[in-house]
Amino acid sequence: MAKVIRVVCVGPALSVQGGISRVLEMIKDHLPDHIRFYHVATFTRYTGAKETHSSDRGSRLIQALIFLWAFAEIVGFALCRRTVFHVHFSNGGSVLRKGLICIVLRTLRCRFVVHAHAADTDLFYPWVPRACRHALLWGIGGAGRFIALTHFWCAHYSSMFDLPASHVMLLPNPADLPSSVPDRISRQVCRVWQ
Repeated sequence: MAKVIRVVCVGPALSVQGGISRVLEMIKDHLPDHIRFYHVATFTRYTGAKETHSSDRGSRLIQALIFLWAFAEIVGFALCRRTVFHVHFSNGGSVLRKGLICIVLRTLRCRFVVHAHAADTDLFYPWVPRACRHALLWGIGGAGRFIALTHFWCAHYSSMFDLPASHVMLLPNPADLPSSVPDRISRQVCRVWQ
């Protein structure tokens, strides 16, 4: 019988549209039985994304309260030493939220990995002060392992955080493939979406 491991995944709510939520779903659905999965959502709706329609945006106050609740949950889990954290981050607000969480995890000497989903080499909003950036990067850099989606991002984060190659792992985004693919040889047009 394998030893039970508690894994706390930190990221957006599963209802949020985007790649991180889909990766979290895939992880949750494909873990072996000896891993106890807990998901802590640091936000449930985008608040300022330009590509999000105004009717779909969440209240900044409510999202701040959701983050504070998530932060308290994470501190509670962090006080239990038999927990491994899997922190997912991207650009902008995501790196601010997850960077704060990583500062706490590193300070409390917790075991954690970070999983980078950023699509831009500039992680921060321009208004974030330099000292704040350094503190957030210090927190993120304390991870035991760093997961990146491509070889480019592996090299980028390895350089950015001065990580040895053994600490950076390549893990492309997973996908559930259909059990069979319809025969499309005779089709004249290729449809990419429905």
